[in-house]
Amino acid sequence: MLPSTLSAATRRVCAADISPVSGLAAATNLQLRWRSRPKGGVYRPQYRKFPTEVKLAYPPKDRSKLWQLPESKNLVFVTNGWMYENCQPGADKKKPVTVLSFARRHTHNHIESLTFDEVTQLQKLLPDLEKQFAECEKTMAEDLEADAQLRHVCR
Repeated sequence: MLPSTLSAATRRVCAADISPVSGLAAATNLQLRWRSRPKGGVYRPQYRKFPTEVKLAYPPKDRSKLWQLPESKNLVFVTNGWMYENCQPGADKKKPVTVLSFARRHTHNHIESLTFDEVTQLQKLLPDLEKQFAECEKTMAEDLEADAQLRHVCR
């Protein structure tokens, strides 16, 4: 007889015959147990990429005075962190750097860290950024009028 043509009762009896354990334990012996899975699940991150970002011990023990950004109220401070040279991990390739860090205002969660080189590049871009902000502010009224003409639908 083919296994697909067997009744459910016959399949249970066959499973009990195969298993060295009898009774209720026989059914659980054949089941895939959820406790045998790793804690993070089967499909957890593998971390196969090279460590390219700036790292820091958070919350930092040694940091500068906290500043609060005016609009978003996010926190800004300077602290010490590290990077890996040539994106190769290892204690001998760990390079200490000073970083400018941003954190959330209520939860103090770390948002981003910028190295000194990144901050100087950002300062060089400031005139261009200010021009782009000015252009956007000029077209703000036109954009609001055009947006008011669009059909708004609540779903």
